[in-house]
Amino acid sequence: MSTEPADTAAVVIEEAGHFVLSYIETNEKEFLPIVYDTNKVFGQDSSLMRPLGLYASTVKSIVDGEQYGAAKTSSAFAAASDITIYPDQSITITTFYGRANAITDVPVIARRIAQGGFARYKLSRARELIKQITANVETKSGNELFDGHVQQMYLDNSLRGGVPVLLGEIDDKSHSLSVDEDSRIKVYHLFSRIHGDLERDYNDFQIEPTFFSEGPGNFRDIAQNRRNDVIFNPRIGSFNVKQFLTLIQTDGYNPLSVEAVVFRINDKVVCDRLASVAVGYADGHRADREALASVLCDGSFRPGQLAEMIEKQNIFIMTNLPELIDNVAAAATVSPMAVSKDGYWADHWTYYMDLIDTYLKIYPDREEKLLFEEELPYYFSSRVVRPRSQKYVLSKSFNGKWYHVRQLNPSHEDQSRIKMMKQYVNNSSGWFRIEAHYHHNKGGTLVKSTPIAKLFLLATVKFATRDAYGMGIEYEGGKPGWNDAMNGLVGMLGSGMPETYELKVLLNYIRKAALKFRRPIVVPEELATLIHKIEIALEALGDGEYMPHKEQTQSTLNKVPSELFQYWDSVATAREEYRNEMDLLCG
Repeated sequence: MSTEPADTAAVVIEEAGHFVLSYIETNEKEFLPIVYDTNKVFGQDSSLMRPLGLYASTVKSIVDGEQYGAAKTSSAFAAASDITIYPDQSITITTFYGRANAITDVPVIARRIAQGGFARYKLSRARELIKQITANVETKSGNELFDGHVQQMYLDNSLRGGVPVLLGEIDDKSHSLSVDEDSRIKVYHLFSRIHGDLERDYNDFQIEPTFFSEGPGNFRDIAQNRRNDVIFNPRIGSFNVKQFLTLIQTDGYNPLSVEAVVFRINDKVVCDRLASVAVGYADGHRADREALASVLCDGSFRPGQLAEMIEKQNIFIMTNLPELIDNVAAAATVSPMAVSKDGYWADHWTYYMDLIDTYLKIYPDREEKLLFEEELPYYFSSRVVRPRSQKYVLSKSFNGKWYHVRQLNPSHEDQSRIKMMKQYVNNSSGWFRIEAHYHHNKGGTLVKSTPIAKLFLLATVKFATRDAYGMGIEYEGGKPGWNDAMNGLVGMLGSGMPETYELKVLLNYIRKAALKFRRPIVVPEELATLIHKIEIALEALGDGEYMPHKEQTQSTLNKVPSELFQYWDSVATAREEYRNEMDLLCG
């Protein structure tokens, strides 16, 4: 494609693109011609199921003929012709597919690929990498199929959740300590990505074409596939627990897409020191030194982005890249990053206890410190859940005989929140600074709570989100639990019992921890007000049983008793008022 396929008036030239290079293994220096015109292969079959073009022509005539590939999606077939393969003989065609930032990069890539043995080296390196990743679960049993299954499952989980590596190990001491014991050590997950699904196009995955490659993944996928990280890699400590607890928002939800953490250095003196160590102190290196220091101090970045900027700006470094990354990581602070999308899933929060449980299996003596001795910020999203008055609609039933209440467009992008976030824009890049993604009060101070307080806030909001029968937790955020087949329940004011069982687990743990350590749980004043309103509603409800009686008629059997409805309405109103107050808190 010569231009970006965007539905806008502005035409943007597409400089980056995909490439394909192919050769017969015995002749690496001579690349095969590529058939990029899809019509030449498939003819009029737009389903791309039958190569009608090949039925009517030969490979040689296609290659020798004219091809058209502008302004449409191209094919990428390597064309080999005039080859005779005798009995017991074989040939190997090696093909590389990739993406380059500019077409001028392709000849450079081609020269490297054409080097003898390059493909075999890459193949062996890929296999070795898989062995390294799965070494943690190497299994030797009487069944080789079972052994392979264990490794394959671990590999799949690693690709969904990412493979944790430790950065910032700059001396002998740091090589023996955990993240909780040495603040210089940082955890970074490689290869993480959305799982990909050929049946559902929205599950396509992306992996950045950089060093330290990774891609965004859905909250649920990342959380559930990192539950056992600390068991296989004890030195990562409480990193995963704190990362995901940080993503709790004041409304009780969390962003959908979890991205790689970002590094940041705010001290220019530190940036200058790191640049001097990497580039050298000589006067002749001043330009490179200042350029690297500027990159380090100009907002948040990831290791791969840092390496890419060094390459793009032709900054010469005297140290090797891994050493530079370790030095930078040791001096930097780390912040989780995420992106909210089209609603909030009802079950994402249920993985917090799994993360805590596995951490405490390895570090049971650090529970009090984890829960009470450090404060975490609240993630801030521009997407908010609408109050009932803005999402409940009365519509006709499918047969047109009666009306029923439906819940439509439960969440939306709040323009006032976007305006708040724009206060934190990096003027040089135009991107939001990391501060834009975290909750601040009116004075601009970051709102923080201890992990136990964030869990208590979460439990309170979920308790206040139970349905009118007090059973399932409502799908008020626009998404159900993990089962996509339940999407329609959102519009039917549906709720889920599995989340209620998870709420009981969470409440039991909070109560147990509070009794065990006898330490106060300090919560935001707005949450304390919500708790007080819930208590009033519970007192008004009393201890009676308000379930339908057998003598009710069929038409009234499924109606919610008025006492339960009054309680539900009072608590739901209090929840909406709480969320509105938290918005006022930040602006």
